[in-house]
Amino acid sequence: MFQALEFCYGKWGLLAISVAQWGFAFGGMVAFAVIVGDSIPPVFHALWPGMREVPVIGWLAGRTGAIVFFCGGISWPLSLYRDISKVCPRASASV
Repeated sequence: MFQALEFCYGKWGLLAISVAQWGFAFGGMVAFAVIVGDSIPPVFHALWPGMREVPVIGWLAGRTGAIVFFCGGISWPLSLYRDISKVCPRASASV
């Protein structure tokens, strides 16, 4: 929380700015999920046309499965790092 915002705009201004920042971040997150859901399943279908009929991994060929796997299983855990350079062993070794 920025104390200067409350000093400049008051309690209601700080609340309005905080809600606007949250809404902007939430909208970006939803847009990312929509892009993943609309782009990844067609790629899987092009690479493996019968993927939907495979019992175990066929759910990845659907929109919901792609969103859950890529946003919840890959993007979210990566966002938990404080220092993203730790993901790349080469970059963290040179620091």
